[in-house]
Amino acid sequence: MNDKKIFELTGINVIEKIEFEAKEEIVDNVANILASEFEQINYREIKTKLLETPMYIADVPNQYYGVVFLHDNSSIYIDKKIDILELSERVIHEFIHAIQTVKDKKNNTQKVGVCEFNEFKATGIGLNEAAVQYITSKIEGKKYEYIEKYEVVAKTYNEQRYPLMCNLILQLIYVTGENIFLDSILNCKNDFEYKIMENCGEGTYTTIINGLDKMLYAEEENIQLFQFLEKHKQTSNANTDYATTEQEIYKTMAKIEANRKIIKETYIKLENLILNSYFNKYFSRIETLDDIIAYRKDLYNYKEIYGMNSFDNEYNKYYSNKIKDLEDKRINIMRKTGQFSLAKTDNKILNIFSKIRAALLGIFKRNIQKEENR
Repeated sequence: MNDKKIFELTGINVIEKIEFEAKEEIVDNVANILASEFEQINYREIKTKLLETPMYIADVPNQYYGVVFLHDNSSIYIDKKIDILELSERVIHEFIHAIQTVKDKKNNTQKVGVCEFNEFKATGIGLNEAAVQYITSKIEGKKYEYIEKYEVVAKTYNEQRYPLMCNLILQLIYVTGENIFLDSILNCKNDFEYKIMENCGEGTYTTIINGLDKMLYAEEENIQLFQFLEKHKQTSNANTDYATTEQEIYKTMAKIEANRKIIKETYIKLENLILNSYFNKYFSRIETLDDIIAYRKDLYNYKEIYGMNSFDNEYNKYYSNKIKDLEDKRINIMRKTGQFSLAKTDNKILNIFSKIRAALLGIFKRNIQKEENR
């Protein structure tokens, strides 16, 4: 796609190209921030890559929050109102997308992080977007907070943008570990994807990818719909065709509610899929009593990142059932290792000593009574 077509579709109006000196200063600052924060980053490599990325000052539509990296032409556009040397979270976010880009020999974009492009569509864009938000939140030193969104209470690192998607990233990191996640997202590797497949199943990974894309599209559409409502509010006047406007507003609000429902239902479906697929596979690998202790601890701690939409939720049911299964597993392991019979023997010995102790106490009490009656 040529630049003219890109600008027509995005609404971006280029003002000027960023001069090399200013660009080098921005790139050096970004590279330093990322390399100092993440050991997975190679300062020289990302600096070289960013210096090769075209950057422009432009009029950038509100939907891009002042700065955007377009994979169609691998360029960064920064709104003229933004101080290009002030590295906001949003600016760093888009620079990370530039770092993530992998191209083929024909200079076509193949991947941006875990997002893959083919002839027809991009997949994994939702996962990659929420993952990069996790990275920028770490740079900003943001704390996790519990928020209520779409009738779900969940821990997240970004209250403003895609909070439930960001919560799902926390759940996936719990499954894979943070190092694998960061290395894959920042260096465009497949280890994060493979680890999810290993611990949850290939089908689960595909469902997660598609589900997060679905959530992202619903979130993005709602942003545009709210902007439409705001624009109508600002431009409405006495000459407005009230009946037509009322109908448009009704349709817009209905679509917003439909998207909210999609986000909520998809979120609940995905987190329950992650919970069941991960801990069921994990359970099947338990072989020792130490494994049982570790499993129970991991399952219990998982509640800290699981989004609750009611007390009678999937996690509480799952936890209760798995605790019963763990007890059965514990007994089977003890039987196989001979510890169960030993435990029985220990119990018999304890019972004998208890009876002897009770008998001696009885004799002692009777002797005391005899002494007192004399």
